[in-house]
Amino acid sequence: MQHWPIEVSDGDRIQDFMEGYASEDRMEHRSAIATLITSCLDHLFAQDEPIPGELFERIAAILAHHPQELGYWARGEEDSSLSWFSVTPWSDPWT
Repeated sequence: MQHWPIEVSDGDRIQDFMEGYASEDRMEHRSAIATLITSCLDHLFAQDEPIPGELFERIAAILAHHPQELGYWARGEEDSSLSWFSVTPWSDPWT
């Protein structure tokens, strides 16, 4: 199974994906876009890119509606930070 959100996400396009989320009515599509947004956020964290507070708050508001999507990114059973994603420390409290 390929992890398409990881394959197609691009931190530079996170605004585009957030606009797509806002205009989407179907919940299954919104969930998929939320996963894509999380992957974009992971890329930004990995690149140590600054994330403006207002943008971060908008992302958090979207992802608050999709805690199940964040489960993939959370620490889970892994104790080693070497196996975590860059977004893992942020996503753990949501799961």
